[in-house]
Amino acid sequence: MTKVDESDDGEVLLHRFEIHEHGSFLDALPLVATDRKLEVIGDSIAVGYGNLGNLEDRTMSDICFPHGCGGKPCQITDASQSFAALVGNQLQAAVHVTAWSASGMTNAHFGAVPTIPNVGEFYEWYDGKRRGPAYDFDAFTPQVIVQAAGLNDFRVSKPAPDIHVWSSVYIQFLKKLTVLYPGVRIIMLQYPASALQAIAGHESELWLDTPAQYAQYDSYMRQTSAAAQAAGLSNIVYHKLDEGTGSEVKQGHAKPYILGGDQQPECTNCKRDEERTHFCRFAPYGLPPICPSRDQDWFLNYFMEEVDKGSVYAKGLLELTPCDLWPYIRGKTIWLIGDSIMQEHQQALSCFFLEFWPSLERAPISEDQALIDALLLDPEVGPFPWCAELVEGTRICHFRSNWGWQLIDTVLPLLPQLTQPGDLWIQNIGVWYNDPDSLRVDMNRFGQYYADHKHELPTMLWRQSSVQHFPLSPTGDFGGFWLPPHFPCKPIGGEMDSITVDPGTGHLVTDRPDLNIVQKGNFRNAVTNAIAEQMGIPVMQNWNQTVPIWQLHHHYHARWAHAGYSNGDCTHHCHPGMYEMWTYDLFLLFKQLEADGISSW
Repeated sequence: MTKVDESDDGEVLLHRFEIHEHGSFLDALPLVATDRKLEVIGDSIAVGYGNLGNLEDRTMSDICFPHGCGGKPCQITDASQSFAALVGNQLQAAVHVTAWSASGMTNAHFGAVPTIPNVGEFYEWYDGKRRGPAYDFDAFTPQVIVQAAGLNDFRVSKPAPDIHVWSSVYIQFLKKLTVLYPGVRIIMLQYPASALQAIAGHESELWLDTPAQYAQYDSYMRQTSAAAQAAGLSNIVYHKLDEGTGSEVKQGHAKPYILGGDQQPECTNCKRDEERTHFCRFAPYGLPPICPSRDQDWFLNYFMEEVDKGSVYAKGLLELTPCDLWPYIRGKTIWLIGDSIMQEHQQALSCFFLEFWPSLERAPISEDQALIDALLLDPEVGPFPWCAELVEGTRICHFRSNWGWQLIDTVLPLLPQLTQPGDLWIQNIGVWYNDPDSLRVDMNRFGQYYADHKHELPTMLWRQSSVQHFPLSPTGDFGGFWLPPHFPCKPIGGEMDSITVDPGTGHLVTDRPDLNIVQKGNFRNAVTNAIAEQMGIPVMQNWNQTVPIWQLHHHYHARWAHAGYSNGDCTHHCHPGMYEMWTYDLFLLFKQLEADGISSW
């Protein structure tokens, strides 16, 4: 049973349960055992104050009640949906929230309401009762504490506190936590400017010059972090939440994770001087096929422009973090089976979890060498099947299968020997086919095999075939003629705007009849989508958004990133590019399956 508003807002007394005469109690749901313990200390943001509503739901009379529940805010507050609770669910951790709306380090949010305590005061109380009994700190021992209080000191209609006083109070509180919980890791969390600005625009009479106030908050947090380190508090980590696709990315102060940005607030593998680290951080002129700097800049700027046009896809792509995707794959083996394009998809997905990959080494897919040898279907083109072994028993594995007949005759009969219950299988065939008839024959055979043996196989997703940008066909398809190195790839239709992505819907838009087939995913996806959907296999929608990304094909086979040659290849991409986008497409599919209630991921 959960009381979803703040503990200080009213009381609930439970006298008895009554059930219908024909009713009965359900069996208790199993509890997920966890040894992870997280504490979040803060104010109304940590509480989740008003998180079910919007600005129109809030009035000054609702907010300014000094005691008890002020009407609407209590009705639209659900602490179980606060960021603290959501983080705990993501991490499968027990969460203890110690927070009080309007509280700060030295000043209460409302100067006229002295009854609201500061963090250092209420932290020792047993519950929300003012001056209640002392809390038993042995009752819950966190391994990590997120200290998020302090913003309210800069949100009152009076001067900000003295920096020396505020910093001293903050550091004393950090020292207190360190003594209470020896060995605890403490994150000094700084909220983004939007946390202040979203409210200032609605209730300007309470807050003065918002940018100036946030600048003070920002400065105080940075100075206090430095002071904490100088005081020998090595267990303290300072972390400022950024605005995702906002000013920090635009100013170059933050790099999206999907483009090789370092894990925040700290990273370990990012500091290792190894080829894998350089590759996964997309260091230009590093291990091929890494895009040159100019193309990485173009890729980021393209999606920033799409964000400005209102693209939800672009915004989500640039804001995606490993922690968003991790709950869907934790503890599973992800099998990516297909051609060299799928091989690069594995590279991108593994790199996204760089900090989750302790060894950074390629591990064999099995200890059975005979089984591995049987799966080396094209040893002359490789590569050797391998897995990225992540933490918590999670693996991302790939082995190559270019053709449908290879998949049906060899791979699928052997797959049950490799997989375990709960594994996930992502499949594609298509790029090696240059006509729809032969692809349809193999896909029909695959569909029949899958229908007959589905109970033996892992849960399956289908990845759409990738876009090609060959200049000899208006649809970009490879016609069987390899191009010389100096021959450039071209946009589909031959011109930049021949076919575009609608930023609102994500649909492809064109006024050219000869490009209508492109809107369906070209002939390959027109064939494979139909059969996958007929078999009830979820399809990853990765075609549309990559149609405009035609500049990043060069030097896949070249070892000179500065050369800029396509090497006759308008199929493969350099990194970061199409393959990194597929990591986000996979996340979107997981979210959709979860929303549809047809998946336990």
